[in-house]
Amino acid sequence: MKEKENNTARYFMAVLGMACCRRGGDRSAEAQEFCYFSKCLSTESGTYCGILCSLVACPRATTLSVIPFHGDTYMQNLKPAVLVLAAVVCLGASAQALDQKAADGVINKYLEKQKTADGEGQSSGSVIADLNSDGKPEIVLLWAFMGPTYATNQLTVFADAGKGYVPAASFDVVGQADAVSVKNGLILVDQMVMGKNDPLCCPSIKKQGKYRWAGAKILEVK
Repeated sequence: MKEKENNTARYFMAVLGMACCRRGGDRSAEAQEFCYFSKCLSTESGTYCGILCSLVACPRATTLSVIPFHGDTYMQNLKPAVLVLAAVVCLGASAQALDQKAADGVINKYLEKQKTADGEGQSSGSVIADLNSDGKPEIVLLWAFMGPTYATNQLTVFADAGKGYVPAASFDVVGQADAVSVKNGLILVDQMVMGKNDPLCCPSIKKQGKYRWAGAKILEVK
């Protein structure tokens, strides 16, 4: 019975590790390979394999993994609720693996490519958010192309393509735009749009534009 319980604990940790691997973003391939070639499901090191694999894919879950999971003796005494909590925290940590510094690097590289003889791109704000509830965060960028006598606003979503974040979709934002946020999967943009008698230079009507990312497109929600 004791050996059966040990095997159950090892199996759970291995599955948890592989689940984290699949949601680990750019590092998922390395972690997946580690899981499979370490024979997580059949060796006595299965518990540690699951933990280490989780750490590769979920670097922010280090404290969770190291403190309670030192070996099979500890695993026998853990309640199912604790195991479920471990899974939730680990998978949640992988979804937040992208920090603002990394996002800024992606954005700056993209804006650098927008430079032309007539102008350049400038960020008006950005947000890191999981737009489609797949456990992987996207980068939402509101930016403007600043020309000699004009400016145009764009909304761009960057998604993890497996080898880094790339532009997935863009949308031309009407009027002036100066702030972006995300709520319940919707992208919200603070805008000023043209009123009936407004001169072209000076839109006067406040609007909160609502947009939804849909793969290769960004759709305006009316």
